[in-house]
Amino acid sequence: MFSLNIPAKYSDSVYDTFRPLYISSRFFGLLPFSTTISKRSSNGIYFTKVDLFLFIIHELTYITCTVFNFNVDIHNIIFSSKLLENSVKYQMILGCILCCILVVVELVFRSATWDIIESINDFDVKFLTLNKTINHFNHKQRLKCYIVVWLLMFLIFLALSILWFLEHADLTALIPFLTAYSLVNITYGLAATLYTFLLFSLKVRYKGLNNCFTNSFLDEVKLIQPIKMFKHINKETACDKIMKMARLHDQLTDIIGLVNRRFSFQVLILIASAFVFSVFSIFSFYRVAFAEPFDFNQFQTSIVYNLWGFYYESFILMIIWMGSSVQREGAYTGVLIHKTINNYAEKNIVEKLILFSQQLKHQAPIATCKLFPIDWTLFFTMVGATTTYLTILIQFDSSFHGNILANATIVNDTKP
Repeated sequence: MFSLNIPAKYSDSVYDTFRPLYISSRFFGLLPFSTTISKRSSNGIYFTKVDLFLFIIHELTYITCTVFNFNVDIHNIIFSSKLLENSVKYQMILGCILCCILVVVELVFRSATWDIIESINDFDVKFLTLNKTINHFNHKQRLKCYIVVWLLMFLIFLALSILWFLEHADLTALIPFLTAYSLVNITYGLAATLYTFLLFSLKVRYKGLNNCFTNSFLDEVKLIQPIKMFKHINKETACDKIMKMARLHDQLTDIIGLVNRRFSFQVLILIASAFVFSVFSIFSFYRVAFAEPFDFNQFQTSIVYNLWGFYYESFILMIIWMGSSVQREGAYTGVLIHKTINNYAEKNIVEKLILFSQQLKHQAPIATCKLFPIDWTLFFTMVGATTTYLTILIQFDSSFHGNILANATIVNDTKP
């Protein structure tokens, strides 16, 4: 029920690499489909009664958490600012609603998700014609380690939060809040991991193509005079290899287009959620730092809040890193092509290389959510926007009804 049926002869493939993420995502409503791998390519998916039952259970769970959290009172946990208290509560409610939507989106577009996996597998099969392979076992182990690391981080932060709640609130009254919080955070992590995994898969394949190109044409640049460096290579073989690599590079760029169209909504939700939570977590630290008198209990609450902010930010940083890496590796192919052109004078091969270069110019590999590219420019934009919104929050909070710090300031100012 929670596994991909993969025969041993197909275990060294992207299907097997994908298995740990597939199994864990199924428990939380993501990747709602079943499949049996019966051949090297073009394996279909199907939607069973079990899949439908799980979909209904996940939807009911998230809807129930949403309803319960409307009545949760977290005033005993966060009481230094009414604005901050409401923001935490409604962020959780919005998170549950978005999880409901996300599960529906994954169900509707499950075929598109599988098409991306199939396209990556098709690239791997064609890559074998260049006598090159992808180290699927290594990628599977790295994926497992990544999932384990962020799950451990989640469990540590959750344990710290529960310990804090035990000292300052009735834990039984907060069970709906903690349950919803755990579900939302794990679902968030799995959705971010799925997107990161796809970007990582594309990045390593671009890098594999670049290594193949370097090994075929540039390894002997320092050992042979440039004008003679390819005289030992069969021209027809070289032209054929260049065209194969050009087609494979174009296929990877097409897969990026599929990923951009398929995950644009999810990535926008992930980034927006992390940004909003980070702004309010930093704001909570400001509220405590400038409170008079200093409240150590609220300081601890702020630390816990900022730890969860770091949890979200770590996923966004990983996504940005992978998106930037895909763009860098895809563009680096052009650098290798022009290095080869500059060191070789054979007309037919140079013409093929120029065609390859023009292809890169007209179809650049860029990860995007349609509103902005996923690269380090986005990171610095978010840092600048955080400062702007913090300023707005500080000004708005100072006049917010029920703000303890603002009331205390007013009282102090009116004393003779």
